[in-house]
Amino acid sequence: MKKSRNKIVIKTRKGGYTKLYANGKWQKKVYNIDYHAAYISRRIKVNCEFDKYKTDKNGSVIFNRDKAEFLSEHCSIMI
Repeated sequence: MKKSRNKIVIKTRKGGYTKLYANGKWQKKVYNIDYHAAYISRRIKVNCEFDKYKTDKNGSVIFNRDKAEFLSEHCSIMI
């Protein structure tokens, strides 16, 4: 049986557009990426935390008028 691992790929373009490959799919509209690594019992454990903007079905960012900011969600991945 072949062991598969999660992999994280970050792509950044000139205009400040960032994509992150995590959880088996491309995460778009990503910002605030943070990595933590630890060496525990002969293994390296990496934890990646990032925030991404919530979008509607057309891919537009959702704006909350009450708080005057964009809606976002916090995601965490462990490798």
